[in-house]
Amino acid sequence: RAVFKNHYFPVIKDELISNINANTLYPIFEKLWKGNRSTFSFICSCGRSAFSYAIAKGYIDRNPLAKDSALFVLLEEISRKNTDSKNRGSLQVEEIPFFVKDLWNIGSVSALAYIFSILTTSRAKPVIEMRWDEVDFEKRKWVIDSKKMKIKKMKQKNTQKIS
Repeated sequence: RAVFKNHYFPVIKDELISNINANTLYPIFEKLWKGNRSTFSFICSCGRSAFSYAIAKGYIDRNPLAKDSALFVLLEEISRKNTDSKNRGSLQVEEIPFFVKDLWNIGSVSALAYIFSILTTSRAKPVIEMRWDEVDFEKRKWVIDSKKMKIKKMKQKNTQKIS
């Protein structure tokens, strides 16, 4: 229900289901298509089920969220336009010591956090949200709660060795 309340209803409002088409649904999916594809798939799947039910009841003849529908033609057009996007650049291995030295010379908390992130190969969120009680200095380890990790399904805590 929340999917429909939060995503579908603000756009389609009181529109008859027989009047809903690719152009009606496009604003719902455009931003999701550019961003989080798993959220896109979930919201699309919920809508596809609702439209399938409407087909079964005889209210409509075609599912506007079918994978071969006009909506996906419009969304694929976005993908073609965004082919210029590039991943962030990376440093050559030989450049890392100079980069870390420059960060050290800056000396700000964010620069030092960046160095720590590099040395522990950690993502920004766990480093930013790090607490002293997560660090065991005697055992030289940092125990990161799975809630801070990118993969939320991890049940165990992640342990990083530190020196």
